Amino acid sequence: MLATLEKFVNDDGARMSVFDLNAVLDEAVDRHPFRPAVSCDGFETDFERLDESVEWLREELVARGVQPRARIGVCITDGWEFVLAFHVLARLDAVMVPIDPFDDVSLRGAGELDLHHIIFHREQDAVLEEAVALISGEAFCPMFDVAEVFTLVVVSVDSPLHVEGGLFLNELGFRFRSSVEVGARTAALSVGLELGPESRVMVCGPWSCPCAVLLLLACATSGSCVQVIQEPRGYGGVLESVAVVVGGSGGAPQSLGRDAIY
Repeated sequence: MLATLEKFVNDDGARMSVFDLNAVLDEAVDRHPFRPAVSCDGFETDFERLDESVEWLREELVARGVQPRARIGVCITDGWEFVLAFHVLARLDAVMVPIDPFDDVSLRGAGELDLHHIIFHREQDAVLEEAVALISGEAFCPMFDVAEVFTLVVVSVDSPLHVEGGLFLNELGFRFRSSVEVGARTAALSVGLELGPESRVMVCGPWSCPCAVLLLLACATSGSCVQVIQEPRGYGGVLESVAVVVGGSGGAPQSLGRDAIY
């Protein structure tokens, strides 16, 4: 379970470079281009095709003014869209803030982080205006369609850029975790769960939960597949489980609660 803060071991035993969130998907594509990366509702894509989608959406966001080290609120509850947006923003070297758009406490907490932008999935337009008002304190913020799938909300382009890469995770209040710290936790999780290219991690969410975010990163760094589960009752009936790991070197499926991950 132990991992150093600066060196991480991939599934071949080779040393990876210092952990960079914006290089996680690149390294996964280099090592496992045709391994399944994401599975959701009968749709499955490999790391190479995921990379193509990420790069296309990255260009769309750059054209809308998203910069490296900008703080971006991610108000997305659907698994495939969250995985896609997460890897796009990681590649952009943005500082991500996963937010539950249905939780007023989470929204108000994010409002204290001086966000530059917020990204929503278009299917959540019904809560968009109220969520934006709680975060920004403004009745109106400029909004842009992105790839006919997402809505990008401009909160404050004048906010200073964050000095360090990483994530703001909601741990009974948002707390910044640097890329180095996130990398150490991700590596420990990957080793502890014995994840590898044959593993499939069925993640139940919610996607604003730090556990789900760390599992997503652990899957990418180990070449494992994230299988998005919209309803966890079919997997052991354990509603408190955040994930079920299948196909690791340990053999039997593991049902994981939040305390086992974070």
